[in-house]
Amino acid sequence: TDSTFSVFDLPSKEERQRKAMLSKVTRRLNQALTREWQNFRLDDTDALQINVEYNSEQTSEGTPRHFLKFDIIETDANGDEHFFFVRDRSKGFFWFFNFVMKLEFNPKAKFNTEVEAIYLLDEPGSYLHASAQSKLTKKIRNLTARNIVIYCTHSHHLLDPEVIPVSTIRIAEKNRFGVVSVSPIYEHGGRVTEKRSAFQPLLDALQIRPLSLDFGHEPVTITEGIIDYYLLEIFKGDRRFTIMPSVGASSMKYLISLMIAWRIEYRALWDNDDEGKEYYNDARLHFGDFESEKSFRLLPLKSASSRKRLMQDLVDGTDLKMIKTQLSLPHNTSFDKVIIAWFYSGDRNNLYKKISKATKENFDILGNILFPLR
Repeated sequence: TDSTFSVFDLPSKEERQRKAMLSKVTRRLNQALTREWQNFRLDDTDALQINVEYNSEQTSEGTPRHFLKFDIIETDANGDEHFFFVRDRSKGFFWFFNFVMKLEFNPKAKFNTEVEAIYLLDEPGSYLHASAQSKLTKKIRNLTARNIVIYCTHSHHLLDPEVIPVSTIRIAEKNRFGVVSVSPIYEHGGRVTEKRSAFQPLLDALQIRPLSLDFGHEPVTITEGIIDYYLLEIFKGDRRFTIMPSVGASSMKYLISLMIAWRIEYRALWDNDDEGKEYYNDARLHFGDFESEKSFRLLPLKSASSRKRLMQDLVDGTDLKMIKTQLSLPHNTSFDKVIIAWFYSGDRNNLYKKISKATKENFDILGNILFPLR
């Protein structure tokens, strides 16, 4: 039809034709984004618009390069428009934008068939707050009407038994030989009280609370997420403490309440960025100065002039390159996936021996802030 065209036709079109074609694309894209934004609402923005522009330039080799540029347009209270790159927004919005693009504009979907598409989602709720995760769970359920959806998660918000049937949940586990198996929960051989139990997100979703007896006698460090857990497990050395990963900085208050109620010695550790400091201060206000001075910690800044510090900042860049090389990972592998690959690598201890003195000192300083060696 007249409204159907290939993006590869754009370079050969006259400028006014390109603008007309992109105007239709922009309108269709904004309709989809606006509809889904009302469902997720990741921040206080009432509405958003996307502008799509065609650009071309000469590369250093002298060949033409054609590309599309996406700008986010936000309108303030005065009616003035502000333009942002997609990457300038939060990680939650970046995930939302990619999810909608894959959902609404999937070129590989085969329509008019029993199954339109198979969606594979890796930790889809990582950058979404609790209410957005709950809405996503319902969206995923709706997707399964004509699609197959497979996703992995550590978040109980994505396992609401009122939405996701418990019978569809599988437990993934890696044995000592590195073989990964997936089994229904009723066939899984692990015990619920095992350390770092695979069942915990499901227990939380079912509102089955863990027992204090499950934690043993070691003190506990509460972290913002699973990557923090992996890093502290690797670098804690001879320090004796258990690490409990949360599902984001905002979810740590609940775990702090459990530690206080069960009289377990603990440290709550937040990233030293705007989000981390916000929830750190919120927890201080909630639990009081005595509790916060004793047990709350922010990642130490590198220097007095530093503005922020994340857990990943403790790992020297040369170490990341070394790990990627040793594990044959692509050079553009994300930080999180590098750490996961290292943690589950059979060569983990040998790789640790090659880590730089600078990185080890960073984690030694952090360890002394949490639980100094006695």
